[in-house]
Parts: sequence; structure tokens; C-alpha cells
Amino acid sequence: MYDLTSRLELRATSEDNRVLDALAHARRHKNLRDYIPERNEDGRPVDISFATLNWQKAVRDKNRPGAFVRKHFEAMVFAALAEELRTGDVAVAGPEEYADRSEQLLPWEDVEAKTTWWRSVSPSPATRRRTTR
Repeated sequence: MYDLTSRLELRATSEDNRVLDALAHARRHKNLRDYIPERNEDGRPVDISFATLNWQKAVRDKNRPGAFVRKHFEAMVFAALAEELRTGDVAVAGPEEYADRSEQLLPWEDVEAKTTWWRSVSPSPATRRRTTR
């Protein structure tokens, strides 16, 4: 999975980068054996609030405070990444299927220009209500 995600250009489609930040943290520590630090290099804790409470419990070992169980952390991150890709919250640069859908939308000015004719020939909402009763 690390090989695949390192070959893809992943980006969040919103301001929420928590899953991608956790993936970057997992990548930085992928060579550690059993545990990885719970904090980034700058001392801030890794934000795993994107995960369910069950995942948040599973990645921690009560006998090792300040560390995540590496394999559980990786499973949590990759499961969340798959869901983010499915919902469009994370996009892959390039392919259509997982691309950022917001970049594929028409600008509002183009929509208005294309719908001007339709609005001129379609009945108003008041007319539609009178004719459908």
C-alpha cells in the first residue's frame, strides 16, 4: 500500500487533511518495528479524530503511552483513505474516477448562460402550480 500511495498524487478536496497527514506520519515511520510515535516531529499529536472510537482504541496500547501500534495504525489509515477516496474527500490527480469533482464543475456564469433559453421558455413556478392542480 505504501508503494501504491507513494506513486499517486493524493490531495484533500476540502480543508480536512487529517487522513493524508496520518498517512504521511505512517510513511515516515513505516520502518519501525511495532510502535510509532503518537506525536509529529514538531511535537504536536497526530490527529486521528477522523477514525471511529473503536479504531482510536485499537491503535493505542495501554502499556505503551505515547505510541501507536504500527500495524493497527496503518490499517486504520488505509481503511480511512479508501473511504475518503470513495466519497470524494480525497482525490487522485489524473484519473477521472477518483479526480477532484469540484474541478469538473462548470463555472456558474457558464451554467447561467446555458440555462437562459430554458428559463425563457419554461413556465414560472406559479404557472406550474396552477396547471398541475
